[in-house]
Amino acid sequence: MKKASTLPLRTVLLLLVAWVGHVVQGESAPGGELELPNFESDEEEIEYYGPLDRFWRGHSVNRKLILGDTDYYPIIEDCLNGYLSPQDWIDIRKPQISDRQLGERFIDGNITGPVFLVEIENAMSPIHAKAVRALKDCVKTHISQLFESRSMYQVYGVAETENQTVKDEMGGNNPTHLNSIIGIFLPDVVNELYESLDHAYHYAGWQQLVVNSEIEDKFRALHAFAPIHEAGMRACEYLSYEGFNNLMEHTDGYATSVVLNVFLSKSTDYEGGEFYIKDKVLKEYHTVRPEQYSALAFLGGTFDHGVNTIHSGTREALSIEFWYYPDLPFGVNLCAAEFSNVENHIRNCNEEQRNQNNDEYDYTIPCSKEFPSHSEYGVCISHMGTVKEKNVYKDPQELEQVVEESIVENDGEL
Repeated sequence: MKKASTLPLRTVLLLLVAWVGHVVQGESAPGGELELPNFESDEEEIEYYGPLDRFWRGHSVNRKLILGDTDYYPIIEDCLNGYLSPQDWIDIRKPQISDRQLGERFIDGNITGPVFLVEIENAMSPIHAKAVRALKDCVKTHISQLFESRSMYQVYGVAETENQTVKDEMGGNNPTHLNSIIGIFLPDVVNELYESLDHAYHYAGWQQLVVNSEIEDKFRALHAFAPIHEAGMRACEYLSYEGFNNLMEHTDGYATSVVLNVFLSKSTDYEGGEFYIKDKVLKEYHTVRPEQYSALAFLGGTFDHGVNTIHSGTREALSIEFWYYPDLPFGVNLCAAEFSNVENHIRNCNEEQRNQNNDEYDYTIPCSKEFPSHSEYGVCISHMGTVKEKNVYKDPQELEQVVEESIVENDGEL
């Protein structure tokens, strides 16, 4: 197997220091306490957490998508109609005929451990890929707050004053955040993604991980593995790599059960850029280079993975992280999509999303509660600085103010 490039010791030490610093911050961060409910039955638990679309069903039914003072629903709708013809929409809404096949499959320790990655060939139809690209372009153009240039050195809290070579070695990517939006405007694409995820669970035998969690009576917030019909989207990101030439080795956090990466570029569109993942038993790196429209499903929450050096060309993919909770609300920053925050948000929203008789939930009622801004690493941090007030993407003017305040508070450093 080809081994992925490793980081210099200096970079590893910097990451360790940054990680410890974040954990220390997280222990003392206000608002991060985890409060878990008790249930008398499985039915009570399912009712409490609600359906996967509970945070965006109201947007879809009411045809409103408000962020700040702007309703983006008609803007995105008109934009999509500019990219997609009436015939495209007919084809998008048709049942897709996909000849899904099993490609690569990696088992931890070759034999003894669980399957930690499967490749699903023909995971997405070309017309659905076209629709996803159109949605990405519309969101990036009209809701610029949802586009991010994400340097890994900033994610891990490495100082801006650190050597540029060290920062470059850590790489990064450019996500356009589509969580909730993809369900509102492209539900047929979402259905196809879940069909491919279902194939991945079957090929990998991940239902056994679900059963193990049930036997151990794990809470959702204590790393229970998500059953496929209750696996919501913790993240849905259209990824590109302009300005970066790799993505350093990392995990996506225990909140994520499975990651599904759909490759939208042809394998001949770029040189290098192989996906790699490291097994836990043998500590070996495994690389794979899927063809266009194929997908990798892997245990990204607990297995180290990344992207090898991209020497040239364009590498694009749709990356979805699935967790044991409803889809992340529209406009919420992924960096605070942690157990305690979503548990507290669900509890708060349950108070609002009751019908007039208060005898059942009505998810067409939008939840007005703010999603908490703290993560296990402390206050939610991204390329736009520290967002202390609330964990939503702000408009460009607000972001400039946040960055300026952060620089002042940190003696000239972000």
